[in-house]
Amino acid sequence: QTWDASNPSNITCNENDIDCIIQCSTQFACGSMENSIKPYIKCPQNDHCESCIINCIEDSACNNNIILSGSCKKVEINLQKTNNKNMWIHAPNNGNLFVHLISHQSMFDNNYIYSSPNTNSIVLDCSGNSCQRNAIYGELISHSLNVSCINGNNCDQNEIHCPDNNKDHLNPKCNVICDGNASCYDLNIFAMNGTRKQNGVSFNCLSSNCDASRVHCSDNGICYMQQNSLTNEWICNGVCSDDILPTTSTLSPLSTPTPSPNHNDVNHPKFAFSNTTDLDIIIQDIDNQTDDNPNDDILNVNNNNNNNDNKNETNEYMVLAYLLLGCVIGGCAFCIAIVCIISCIHQ
Repeated sequence: QTWDASNPSNITCNENDIDCIIQCSTQFACGSMENSIKPYIKCPQNDHCESCIINCIEDSACNNNIILSGSCKKVEINLQKTNNKNMWIHAPNNGNLFVHLISHQSMFDNNYIYSSPNTNSIVLDCSGNSCQRNAIYGELISHSLNVSCINGNNCDQNEIHCPDNNKDHLNPKCNVICDGNASCYDLNIFAMNGTRKQNGVSFNCLSSNCDASRVHCSDNGICYMQQNSLTNEWICNGVCSDDILPTTSTLSPLSTPTPSPNHNDVNHPKFAFSNTTDLDIIIQDIDNQTDDNPNDDILNVNNNNNNNDNKNETNEYMVLAYLLLGCVIGGCAFCIAIVCIISCIHQ
């Protein structure tokens, strides 16, 4: 199908097709000269669609159009020539979107890519001539967003909104790479992960021109790409950065937090077993102590009393023995005096 501005109609695949290929082989074959008039390109609108391939072969073949991907598992847009601008591309539900610049003449400028609910992934492969001033809204992506700028392409001033599920910074879900011959000047990358770091975002700049590019995080935080003059390595420096660390660690040592007191323990006396050390004191609550055999305690008390009586009797016999010895040595007068004193004490 070829779209005719004088007799506008949408370019559609059969809604029951599983696979569909749309060839846009002439100027404005799948697009429009006027920005205010846009044709719709509709991939099969069913849940069984496997693939929808749109080939933009000639200059301006896909200029000014709206692409509806439906629920196809794979939607692929191949751009071969120049002047493919003002495209509004809606990624598939539960599927993957691929945009490829397939020649050194390919241009993909001033376009908009929108993720749909549960879009699995979006891949923008900028390996052609120009791929600048595009806006990618990938907040609804469930898996990953990948943007590559390679082979000397101009990728300046792109705006990239990363997936809103970037919780795992060890496995970035938003990957942007700019190789040595490409230009990635003034990029704005939005890390939609609700943190003050660029978790989930990998911006790998191997180019000589990533100046003025920045990563935005929550609370209006921003880090700016800066190149190390000694190593030529680009790092993002600022509030969002988790690349630059202080030379001296400012982290507090790990410790076990002091537990909050239990309100049931207030004013309850505590004591420790006496046969413990300072390091292994066992705290027990008096109110919570139980006695498995209280009769044992009574028996122990009686035994202690009997032992004390026996000790007292033994002491008295020892005193009398010493007194008798004194009588033998001191004579009868001494003995009579001692007996009188003992008698007075017992009375």
